[in-house]
Amino acid sequence: MIIVLAQASARPEHRDALAEALTRASVTSRNDPGCLAYSFHSDVEDANAFTSIERWENREDLDAHLATPHVAELIGGLQGKVTGPPVITVYEVSSSSVVG
Repeated sequence: MIIVLAQASARPEHRDALAEALTRASVTSRNDPGCLAYSFHSDVEDANAFTSIERWENREDLDAHLATPHVAELIGGLQGKVTGPPVITVYEVSSSSVVG
């Protein structure tokens, strides 16, 4: 399984537009083959900071997702709306369990 965490901060004047774009990306991406989970979250301490949490069956599915038109549209739409490039971390997970 692959887990992706991506973090970006919106310029305050573009926060709402970025939130809408991230929402559209979440809905569309959940239908991509191999997507187990895909969501964006706003930081409770900084409303302009967003984090995505994605889970993929495997790296091939993630790579195919990254090559889709909707990802290209999202990345292109970030120009001028964020304070800097997103920080994206990819984790390859060999096992996981639910706590509790």
